[in-house]
Amino acid sequence: LSGWERERRTLVTLDEIRAQLGGTAATDVVRELVRKNALIRVRPGRYLVRPFRSLGRPTQPSSAVAVEALLHDEPHYLGGLWAVSHHGLTEQRYASVLDVFVTHRLAARQLGAARVRFHVLPDASFSYGIATVAIEGFRVHVSDAERTLLDAFDQPRLFGGIGRAIELARDHLRHLDHARLADY
Repeated sequence: LSGWERERRTLVTLDEIRAQLGGTAATDVVRELVRKNALIRVRPGRYLVRPFRSLGRPTQPSSAVAVEALLHDEPHYLGGLWAVSHHGLTEQRYASVLDVFVTHRLAARQLGAARVRFHVLPDASFSYGIATVAIEGFRVHVSDAERTLLDAFDQPRLFGGIGRAIELARDHLRHLDHARLADY
């Protein structure tokens, strides 16, 4: 744990732990670290590392970080109303539902404090309009403001309907990069 803390590691896999400790010991160590809340399991064989400073108090990573840990090596981005909030396109904070765009079907699930819904897009949809932002030490893939607006028209049911998409465009189009928007 101290080595991961010095390296600022936020994500480890069971395979990495096995390489350090050996096969049978790794499973027992991981089970115990999860029990003590030093590691948080995000999927089989993949764990978030909790910083030492947070071990004495009940905390959990944000839902955005949990999604990133779950999907970090797959094409994806966080979007929907969460991205509208993230980019300041509304004063309301949307955090209880997180829309994540992926290349293959995944079942909706609770991650952290949010209900995470996955939406499948073609592979080509992941070649533009995705920014990487730092959240809790993680590099999180998020739709940029222009892509978020286009997604509102492409997936209006996620944003509250086509009327809400038009309202977003009317209120924020002047603040967006028009050349980038046209390129997308």
